[in-house]
Amino acid sequence: MDVTEASALVPLEAELRALNAYSRDMRPLEPRVHVALMQEALSIVDQQHRRVREWREQAHRLERELALESALAAGLLAQAKALKDALRLVHPDHILLRPTGRNFSDTGQAETNLTLIFNHAFDVRAAELGLDEPERARAPAL
Repeated sequence: MDVTEASALVPLEAELRALNAYSRDMRPLEPRVHVALMQEALSIVDQQHRRVREWREQAHRLERELALESALAAGLLAQAKALKDALRLVHPDHILLRPTGRNFSDTGQAETNLTLIFNHAFDVRAAELGLDEPERARAPAL
């Protein structure tokens, strides 16, 4: 043990001696006081167990809600793609399919006027939900 380690132990030894002296001077608790303290401690533990169980149940409910929202989004995206493909077949130069002149930074695909409708609806709903800077959650078109 070097000098630094030994000097660090001196305050700890002093605290240990003081704690031992305090313990010797303590009187034992009366049985009824001891029982009351134990009952209070058990009550607190039971309350915390209930809270943990409630939080877990809430987490499971939220996971289910999120899974349902994700499934809904997947269904709506499939519908939108099918409608977009159908529109492209019958009216390839429709104004909704026209490019805006920008491309998405993540895929390089051209942004269309249809994308602008999505972006607007996304941003409005995100703002209603209190999300800051919703446009940062989307891949920007450059």
